[in-house]
Amino acid sequence: MTRNKNNRYVAALWVLPVVLAVVVGGSLVATVATSRDGTAIVPVVGAVVGLLAVLGFSLGARRRVERAFLQRGPDALLRALRPAQSSMIPDAAAWGAYFEAWSLTLYGEFERARAALDRVEWSRRPQVVRAAAMSVEVLLCFFDTRDFTQGFNLARSARATADISANFPGAKAALNSYDSLVEIGRALTDSPRPDTLENLAAHARNLPFGARLIAMWGLAAAYDRAGDPTSADDTIARCRELAPHCAPLRSLPRPASVGSAS
Repeated sequence: MTRNKNNRYVAALWVLPVVLAVVVGGSLVATVATSRDGTAIVPVVGAVVGLLAVLGFSLGARRRVERAFLQRGPDALLRALRPAQSSMIPDAAAWGAYFEAWSLTLYGEFERARAALDRVEWSRRPQVVRAAAMSVEVLLCFFDTRDFTQGFNLARSARATADISANFPGAKAALNSYDSLVEIGRALTDSPRPDTLENLAAHARNLPFGARLIAMWGLAAAYDRAGDPTSADDTIARCRELAPHCAPLRSLPRPASVGSAS
């Protein structure tokens, strides 16, 4: 039931882009099919230029996020994520609050992050949106309260709440981001699976940049718990290099705070 609801929600997000692609594609095919004087090259070139512009914007957005993590405060990261808060998408205010809270949490501004989450009545939002807010609560458990057991339980709930078909564009990366939080929870509660280190290492390589940093921090914690301090130190040093002002990512969690999974 959860997956079906989430699939319908995500499918609705893709209605406008798909319709536009069909209309533009159909127009191009019709133009090329009916043109006899070579003028069809104009809309074709226009479409190619448009595609390159979209790809360039996507690449530029990723680079802005990476550069934002080098800044002393969260403002640059908030600006970099702002295009994702377009009023043209459903639940724009809720997504905006999520991105704000996520960014503030990674910069250690935990009370501001909670205030951002408190602006939204998440129980009235679709499950996919609620899961995003839950993922911030997971990070607050890992980074602020150090209630690792609660964070682990929340991570599992968020993953179940976010369940969608991996066939949607971007869905696999989103699901892997939730999976990485679950694996971090396993490591922090001293209940890792045999493949936890391997899974976190893969997430630390392959996830989008911000989620990759979180997975890298979790990988360092997993190395530390596994009795490999050299790998733990090397990995946390990489976190400091990529996000030098994100205080939660700069150090390993305190062992004294570790709980046990329920």
